[in-house]
Amino acid sequence: MRRGERVAPYPERLELRRDDQRAAKAEIALLVSHATPKGVDTFDYLEGVWVTEPRCSLGLAIALRQSLIEIANARAAGVGQQSKMEQVYQYLTGPQFRQRIEAIVEKFSDMQADLAKERKSMTRFWTKRESQIRGVIESTVGIRRPSGHCRKGDAGNRRPRFEVARYKF
Repeated sequence: MRRGERVAPYPERLELRRDDQRAAKAEIALLVSHATPKGVDTFDYLEGVWVTEPRCSLGLAIALRQSLIEIANARAAGVGQQSKMEQVYQYLTGPQFRQRIEAIVEKFSDMQADLAKERKSMTRFWTKRESQIRGVIESTVGIRRPSGHCRKGDAGNRRPRFEVARYKF
């Protein structure tokens, strides 16, 4: 890449480097560019990718190479040893653990879907019940004593009053 040349935005470039890293099954991803992100003066580790300018690339490459050598030596020293920690690590990084986690996620997803169905059903049930209650209240408000039961001398000419609670829905 030459100075002033248009390049992809950094998130995309980092994503491409991570894809390359996975494809190569590499331990480290490195991006050397004249156009580094804001705030990167020499080198930095951004979202799983080492980013540096060309002037610092040799020094960073030597340091990263040394860390890879140390990692390889540590792995070689551990060959044949099956400590509990290694067994746990192998289990956690293996397919059996991944499959168990996937099963748990599936069950939670099923539970969430069932809950949504129940919520929809209960909402429908509550709406029906609410409508029934409104109908009873509206019917009750219209109740009056039939005129034949009140004679002129009984309790004056007043009609009985019914107190009806007002509910807001």
